[in-house]
Amino acid sequence: MRTILGKNLLWILLLSLIFSSCNKKDSKITENKIPSNLQQDTTRLKIEKSFFQINLARILTEIPDSLAMEYTKSYSKSFPEEDKFPRLLAIDKKAYNKILNDKNPNDNIKFLFTESDGVLDVLYENGNGERFNFNLGEYNKVTDSSFTIMNSVFKANLYAVMNKRINGLNSSIHENTKEISIPISSFKQLAINDDLSMILLFPGIITKDSSPQTGKNNQKNYITLIAVRITFDSSGTAYKLEKTVLYDNFCVSPPNDC
Repeated sequence: MRTILGKNLLWILLLSLIFSSCNKKDSKITENKIPSNLQQDTTRLKIEKSFFQINLARILTEIPDSLAMEYTKSYSKSFPEEDKFPRLLAIDKKAYNKILNDKNPNDNIKFLFTESDGVLDVLYENGNGERFNFNLGEYNKVTDSSFTIMNSVFKANLYAVMNKRINGLNSSIHENTKEISIPISSFKQLAINDDLSMILLFPGIITKDSSPQTGKNNQKNYITLIAVRITFDSSGTAYKLEKTVLYDNFCVSPPNDC
């Protein structure tokens, strides 16, 4: 009887040790896993032939402008679906120089909100009416026929969602921003001087009315773009945000087609 009991106790002890060991291994594996939210929030950016990674949740708190952060937070809150409403777009040195040296009437650079494969996108349009996709190292011309399709889908899909949600912010607008005209003088402030720098465009929602002296009031709750220059070190493991240009007193279409 004692022998059987002793054997049973021995088996119980061995099983306990095995389960304990397995649990420790499992806990170590779990600790070493990258959290799913971190994976989702990590964006891979390409500069020339190198790739750099940034964490969106972190970088949004590092924008060197408190009002810009307020606008980006409002956008994130109103449009939480990152797969449809991305948190940023990127302009590298090549695209920046092409845009800056292109034909831009009235000393303004025009960006167009549109939609690509169900995702909010931004195109650049020059003075000749030519449109270009510039995100993540790209600078490709968009044909008129392709843009017509993109714009039609955008109006029926994401643009309709944007209008509905912005109107839910106690806004008196009926249609939201589709075009943003940025002064070239402001764009030049973001000068990219080396191959390890780029401009990040953060969508935001204006939460304050424009200042009276600009003559463009009642723009509260419109979608805007916040431009920030970011520079990485040669290893790609560190970066700094150096300059912010905030557009909340610009001409938008609709309603201020100027």
